[in-house]
Amino acid sequence: MDVLFIASVAIVTPEPAESRKLFMGALGLPLKRHDGDDYFFSENIGGSKHFGVWPLSQAAEACFGTTAWPADRPIPHACFEFEVADKDSVAAAAEELKSKGYLLLHGARTEPWGQTVARMQTAEGVIIGISYAPWMHGAAQVAEGRRIHRQARGRGCSGTAAGLVRSMSSAFIWPRADHSTARSRKRRSCDEGWRMTCRAPPVPGAWARYTLGTLASVLLVLLAGELWSRHDTPSLPFI
Repeated sequence: MDVLFIASVAIVTPEPAESRKLFMGALGLPLKRHDGDDYFFSENIGGSKHFGVWPLSQAAEACFGTTAWPADRPIPHACFEFEVADKDSVAAAAEELKSKGYLLLHGARTEPWGQTVARMQTAEGVIIGISYAPWMHGAAQVAEGRRIHRQARGRGCSGTAAGLVRSMSSAFIWPRADHSTARSRKRRSCDEGWRMTCRAPPVPGAWARYTLGTLASVLLVLLAGELWSRHDTPSLPFI
């Protein structure tokens, strides 16, 4: 299952008016009412793609087709939705969850507003949705989500080789000098309106170390390519 990003977070509440007093009145979140119902949400809060206050009756209707939450299930207090690439990915994710022993509230289906979603409930009572919302899938969002996912999963020996290149390069590339004097001169020159560039004097032997560092980096990259070509795991496509 490839999750691109967290699509939404919502508080599920049996008393939405009381909950809104906290989130809108005390915290000052810019929640707006969804046309035609009692769901309040915002997609303009930093760090969140979508945050809402979801009435329990609406959550029950979305999950079970009735406004009453079943007495034999824990009452939810929150809902998290995780975005995947397309409708087929929602169905595949639902099957994957079932194969691993998780009980779904419902399988993949397309809601009237265009979102395809499958939902389950955790042991703590949290509603988890696997979602595909077409309006969230600009090229930039998808590319970023896949980049983060690749980075989190790692890329076998190539990731290790890249780390070796970075560490070796940092050891050999042009050594650091004390730039405090240069920075002071530069500040003084700016204060006096002079246009000049100040650099610290070169460190003896720097060019030799730079050349050795470059050669070491090239050799490591070649070694990494050779190791990766022998690796069993297929490479992920570049975006």
